[in-house]
Parts: sequence; structure tokens; C-alpha cells
Amino acid sequence: LMLWLRARGTHIVWTMHNLKPHEKNHWLSSWLFPLWFPRLCTHVIALTANGLSSATSMYPPLRHKHSAVIPHGHYRDEYPRAPSREASREQLGLPRERFTILFFGNVRKYKNVPLLIQAFRGMAGEDVQLVIAGEPGPGVSADEITRLAQGDARIHLHLRFIPESQVPTFLGAADLVALPFDSILNSGSVLLALSFDRTVIAPRLGSLPEIHSKVGSRWLRLYDGPLTTELLEQARVLQSTAASLRRPDLSAFEWTSIAARTVDLYRLEARSHSGRTRGRQYESSLQTRRQE
Repeated sequence: LMLWLRARGTHIVWTMHNLKPHEKNHWLSSWLFPLWFPRLCTHVIALTANGLSSATSMYPPLRHKHSAVIPHGHYRDEYPRAPSREASREQLGLPRERFTILFFGNVRKYKNVPLLIQAFRGMAGEDVQLVIAGEPGPGVSADEITRLAQGDARIHLHLRFIPESQVPTFLGAADLVALPFDSILNSGSVLLALSFDRTVIAPRLGSLPEIHSKVGSRWLRLYDGPLTTELLEQARVLQSTAASLRRPDLSAFEWTSIAARTVDLYRLEARSHSGRTRGRQYESSLQTRRQE
């Protein structure tokens, strides 16, 4: 199909959320994909500069393609406003006065939920609680997660698909969102939490330092190495003393800008110049648009 499309002169744009699947695919497709797809696509959209650099290192043919860095957008306009923390916790059957740490999203191996449970269980006191909300993915056992949480009444498990109507309630209940990935390129979960004005603690990996440069440490607390109890305790203290009325500045992730930049890339005609020349042409197009 790809060869037929290219033979007809069709342009094929790869919007790159990941460099490769998080879970192993069939060995044949995993082996064939890097041989043909990077060669046959004509344009590449990476969500961060780090993502584009990593992609061209992993797939050298991409260096000769039209490319652009266009960020992942925020979710502020996609959901109703979250209920208050107290109302959200009451709806979820949670104690209302406890400092609440939330993991939200599909529970997949690379997201390190067992490590989060282990780090949380080291926290002292009954005035803190952990909520894990999301459906277990391939290779993740709900029984294993339940076993790890067993015996600690401060841990609340919602190991199921969370419908869109309940997303504001779960995010509304949180004081801190913990996402202890062991590997990551881009994260919609981080932007979802920021869209609900919730502080995130996550590792210094992939696109996260670039998001951090836009929103600051008040909203995205990055750490090196594995997540520990001490890191959770530090984040709790900092969060408890932070101003509560401010919102993160997500202007860098506005969809109007993303749409305009995407259209700019789609309008580029294929040329026979080098990938560097194409990159300069695209940047020149963006600068002209910004000036206008």
C-alpha cells in the first residue's frame, strides 16, 4: 500500500508519538518496520526537538525528509471543569482531608506502577493516600498490583477503563499526579494533568524536560533515577506550600498554533534538496508566519 501511494505521488506524514511500540510486536513486523517505513514516508512531525533528534539517530533515512517540531496540545477545552477536591473525593469515596497522590492512565509496564506503590508505602502517616486509576495493559497483572497494595488501606485501586465523564473527577481529587515512567518519549498523561492545573512528578526523560522549560518546576517536578519515598515526601511538602490559585501557562501547547504549523508542513511541496535545506525552508516559513 505504501509503495502504491508513493508511486502515485502521495505524500505520507509520520506524526511520531513513539519511536517504537512500548510492548513487543510480532518479531517480523518489528524487524521490517525500520527497513521500509522511514524510507517511504515523506514528512515527519515530532512533538519535541528531543524526539526529532532521537528519531533521526534511530532511523537515518529521516534526515532527508521534510520535518517539523510541533508539540502535543493541551486538553483544557476537552473536558468539563473538575469538581472541587472535596467534592471529587466524596464522589470517589475517598477520605476528604488526605493529601492525594494520583496515578492516572492505562497501567502499562513502562509506567512503573509497582515502583510507585513501593515508594508510597514508605510514606508515614494516615493523612496521605494513593489513587491508581486505569485499565491494566498487556503484560500487567491486576492481581499483582492488588497484591502489592494489600494491607495498606491508604491505597485505592480503580483498575478499569475510566470513561471520559469521570476524568475530571479523578483529576479533581488529586493534589499531585505521579507518573514514574522507566522510559518515555512523549506523554499525553502529563499534559492531561497540567490541563487540570495539577502538579506532576515524573522522571527527567524524553520530552518532559522540554515541557518543564515551558511550565516550570511549580507544575512539573522532574527527578533523576528511580522514584523514591523521599522524592514523594519532598513533592508533598513543596506542593503543600505552593500557591493554589495559579494555573500553568500552557500557551505553548495551544491547538490554534499547532494547527497552523501542521498546515504549513502539509503545504510544503516535495523537493530534491537535502534534508537540512528542507529544514531551513520550513523554519523560514514559520518565522514569516510568526511575523505576520
